[in-house]
Amino acid sequence: MLTTDGTGALSWSAGGSGSSVLNDLTDVTITAAATGEVLRYNGSAWVDAQLAYTDLSGTPTNVSSFTNDAGYLVDITAEPIGDLSNVVLTSATTGDVLSYNGTNWVNSAAPPADISGSSINALNDVDTATSPPSNGEGLIWNSTSGNWEPGTVSAGPVALDDLTDVTITAAATGEVLQYNGSAWVNVANSSGGSSTLLGLTDVYAPAVGGASWTFSATANHGTASGMVTAEAYAAGTSFAVHPTSIEGDQKTDLRAWVATLPVFPLDLTLVIDGVETAITVSAIADEMDLGPSAYQPRLRFTTSSLTADAYNGSEVLIKEYNTYLGATEQATNGDIIQWVAANNRWEATALPVVGGATAIDDLTDVDTTTLGPVNNQVLAWDGANWVPTNSFGTGASGITYPATYDTTASFPLCGQDSWYANQTAIEADGFTWIGAGDDTALIFSVPLSFQGVDFLGNGISSPATWFVNTNGGVGWDLGGSTTAQRTGNALNDASVIDFYVSWFQTDSYALNTGWKEYTAEGKDWLVVRVDMRIPYNSGTTGFPVEAWFATDGSISVRYGSPVGGQSLPTAVNQNVVVSNGAAISDNPFPSLASTGAYAYNMLYSSAQSNARLALLDDATITSPVAGQVLTWNGNEWVNAVASGGGGPVAIDDLTDVDTATNPPATGQVLKWDGANWVPGTDVSGGGGSATLGRGDGGDIDTLTVDSAFVFGVYGGGDFDTTAQDDPIEFVTYDVDGGEIT
Repeated sequence: MLTTDGTGALSWSAGGSGSSVLNDLTDVTITAAATGEVLRYNGSAWVDAQLAYTDLSGTPTNVSSFTNDAGYLVDITAEPIGDLSNVVLTSATTGDVLSYNGTNWVNSAAPPADISGSSINALNDVDTATSPPSNGEGLIWNSTSGNWEPGTVSAGPVALDDLTDVTITAAATGEVLQYNGSAWVNVANSSGGSSTLLGLTDVYAPAVGGASWTFSATANHGTASGMVTAEAYAAGTSFAVHPTSIEGDQKTDLRAWVATLPVFPLDLTLVIDGVETAITVSAIADEMDLGPSAYQPRLRFTTSSLTADAYNGSEVLIKEYNTYLGATEQATNGDIIQWVAANNRWEATALPVVGGATAIDDLTDVDTTTLGPVNNQVLAWDGANWVPTNSFGTGASGITYPATYDTTASFPLCGQDSWYANQTAIEADGFTWIGAGDDTALIFSVPLSFQGVDFLGNGISSPATWFVNTNGGVGWDLGGSTTAQRTGNALNDASVIDFYVSWFQTDSYALNTGWKEYTAEGKDWLVVRVDMRIPYNSGTTGFPVEAWFATDGSISVRYGSPVGGQSLPTAVNQNVVVSNGAAISDNPFPSLASTGAYAYNMLYSSAQSNARLALLDDATITSPVAGQVLTWNGNEWVNAVASGGGGPVAIDDLTDVDTATNPPATGQVLKWDGANWVPGTDVSGGGGSATLGRGDGGDIDTLTVDSAFVFGVYGGGDFDTTAQDDPIEFVTYDVDGGEIT
């Protein structure tokens, strides 16, 4: 530091040990110093503080004291109020005041003056001084003086009916005002319409409970008797009727009837002296209170369709009147609503019955009595009537498979009605062993005669290889698929199987399985036999079951008696014939009980007796009538009236057909006899005897030999499918003298 020695000499020397920071001084206290603060002595120490303008001495307090006052108001005497920063003036007008809007002072209209305690005469446009008011007067505008002045007020309407365009007559609860073209009048409230069908104005039902009187008719009388003449009354004829006796409440009914009539003109029916006469009236006058008179009370009809004088003194009953009078419209059970154009309205009437039949069996060509229908059957033509039958199994050839069901007493099992002891036992009964097993498909081959058969007309011919599902079924599939499923739903389990007979679908075990060719009931059968253990692990309970397949496509499904008291699983989709997931039989077999001893048959019906054109795939027969023919329409054969004129109308009209020489018998067919087609017995179907041959010595083969022949059986044996061992001899004569054997 720079120091002096007291003589004025200066020298630099080291400093002492004093403070190096301002706040270290003992008389300085700095607390959170901020920009702009100064040290200010507070009487005991120097502290940091802001310096206020008033802390300075000699500072002016008036703007005018400043020598440089540009931009500052030094006198507001001549300044406009709008120059103030918080005042906003907008198009101020006379009388405006300043009011604060929350942000600024703005100009607005002055509020009304508080005239409480003042007289109404204090208002600028009211003058009650010139003519002081009297009791009951009101203020009336005087356009001349431009003031409201006291005066008498004219009395106005005090009730709705006081209005000039309102006419109220005996108002009732719920009525409304409705304009009638000249005035508002009270009427019943019709808004919202009727809540019932019969309440609509254009819907009518015969009334029930109406009153009835006999009227006496009168001619039109002159004015001398108190009645106007017909000519004066209306353009047509005025016809008056008088009830023989009537009470006050009946007058009300008459008036009510007139009020509810449809729009005129109105067609009515009069019964005059017992004879119905239809009239059309253009108006009906209610003349029930014209005063005492021999002819009162009365109703007067304006009509041009009746001459009153002709019926003077007659007894008259107004039928339409009786329909309405004091009655309530009501429909009866089973009625329908139909439009009646003549009456221009909807009317309730009984449902018409066409032809008189109320049930399908009432029809003359329907017979559902002889064989009552079962569930899901349809009607099919049997040659005489439409009868119940199943809707499946009709092939293009016309063969049908009507379903029936019975017990094994009528259709017994091929094998024994119990389990076979083992493979040896079932084979000893003529069955070919297939196998045994659980949850598997047992494959086997069938004889040639049961291959290529379209069972039930299903359209799929059977293959050589079939299978048994050890869980309850037998079938085949052209693609070689099998099933061993047991879901309880055969439609699912056989969803890809072409033909499948399901006895049931459950967890069972095939104890003994075999097949056997069997001739019975007029058919050749392949019988598939399975002894089923139910459940699979039981050794003592189950059922013997069989499925029969005939060479003609018939099917018979048979259940034996229960073994060990076992119950048979029966349910929809369990006991059914299936093709690719679809039922082609009843589902389930009808009336199959859990006790078995049951047979379900879908048997071939002879094409000779049941075949008909309507069953052919390329023919559609629609309501045939005598004289029609089949004609090709480009897609199929259809029945139509023969065209071309003069053509054949019966088969015997054809030049190469002769049904006259030997008229046909039931079931015969046409055969060629060398010259014509003639009636003859068919060699197939029906099981009858037949002669096979050519009566003219012609051939029965494709050779061109004209020699006579004999076709027969050598040794007197049978020529059929029985086990006859005699040889069959085919003989021709006058050829080479040889034999064909």
